[in-house]
Amino acid sequence: MSELLTVFKIDKITYSIRATEHGVKRLDERNIDTYTVISNILSLGKEKLENYQQQDKDIMIIDENNQISICFAFTGNKIKIITVIDKADIYVKKNTLVEKI
Repeated sequence: MSELLTVFKIDKITYSIRATEHGVKRLDERNIDTYTVISNILSLGKEKLENYQQQDKDIMIIDENNQISICFAFTGNKIKIITVIDKADIYVKKNTLVEKI
């Protein structure tokens, strides 16, 4: 089960950002602002998002300014937030793509 956070369009294609049960739990436990998480994902821009959509890998955004990290993956046109971490100095598992913002 996942929770819908937002829906947006790129070139007339509809995408959604959803959080897994674990992701929702971590957002709540760590008091991380949902809008900041959504903004960080959207800040990657059209080209990067479309590129990541074609890959079968997890993506980790490390936001040093807000001291948070967001792990997500694509499933079709759905961006699935796997977890959020309340720090930027983290271990990233092998084969995870990293974006520092």
